[in-house]
Amino acid sequence: MREKSKGTLYIDDISFLTARASAKNTPPSDLESYPVGTRHSGTQIQNRSSARSSADGQEKKKFTKAIWLWHTKRQLESPKNQIKLLEFCKRNGVNMIFFQMQYTLQKNKDGTYVCLLKYKKELQDFITRASSYGVEIQALDGFSRFALKPWHEKVLAQIRAIIDYNKSVPEKARFTGIHHDNEPYLIADYWGNQREDIMLQYLELCERSQKLVDQSRLKSGLKNFEFGVDIPFWYEERNFDYKVPVLVTWKGVQKPASHHIIDLVDNVGIMDYRTKAYGADGTIVHGKDEILYANTVGKKVLIGVETYPLPEEIFAVFRSHLYAQLTNLIEKTT
Repeated sequence: MREKSKGTLYIDDISFLTARASAKNTPPSDLESYPVGTRHSGTQIQNRSSARSSADGQEKKKFTKAIWLWHTKRQLESPKNQIKLLEFCKRNGVNMIFFQMQYTLQKNKDGTYVCLLKYKKELQDFITRASSYGVEIQALDGFSRFALKPWHEKVLAQIRAIIDYNKSVPEKARFTGIHHDNEPYLIADYWGNQREDIMLQYLELCERSQKLVDQSRLKSGLKNFEFGVDIPFWYEERNFDYKVPVLVTWKGVQKPASHHIIDLVDNVGIMDYRTKAYGADGTIVHGKDEILYANTVGKKVLIGVETYPLPEEIFAVFRSHLYAQLTNLIEKTT
């Protein structure tokens, strides 16, 4: 039997509908939004094991599921909400959460910053509780202007604060990684003649961020602590008509921007927001270039899957009896 390859999927903007609303194929007024936040809330599904045997003797992929959680104060301020979230994860097989950080920044006289994490005790209790459920927590943050150099020290200060937090708590209360959803193409100047300059600034941030995480791993011996960023599937395209790569010359090497990013960080999440695997507009064709390149340099790639309605597409609803629809999409893509 041919060995199946390992793969990873993100499922973005997932919603859980009532039977009444799903029958109408429209969003309900009582949408169960747990654990959905705002933009890019959703679920990541990652294949970390090769296969498992099913009753019919065929091998099926075993996935790790994760969710983005942006509105985190409600969990940090309420153990009851924490349990509700973790019970949701347990019911749905979710075992990783990208958890939005709550923090403040103080500027030093030399222009550097100190990041002060909020709710440190509550955060420690939550991560420990999540660990008892078998759920990993990774620190999440994201803002488009973080890509610009004047903002870099703020980002690096936050990474240092997370590393310092990990040093101060028991292993079960530690973050297992840092995940950034910085999207520099949301900066207005990106779509003008400043595109390459903005991308160069962003690449510098990725490099410096990864260096801090690498140093932390070396000093702590915690090899599973990782750094990742989200990228759109179209970074290798200048526009949607001609598909000319956004070439960036970084340290004397010219490559598509997405390839440079893959080179620099532990993993990337490709925001490949489609509700079908096959076809000219499916997840496979949009994500394949980054996946093939990442494979050549030995990097992990995460694939994002859309579950909200897209123009001229059927609304993808994933309730308990329709969960096979989601699983089918995942298995086709991976």
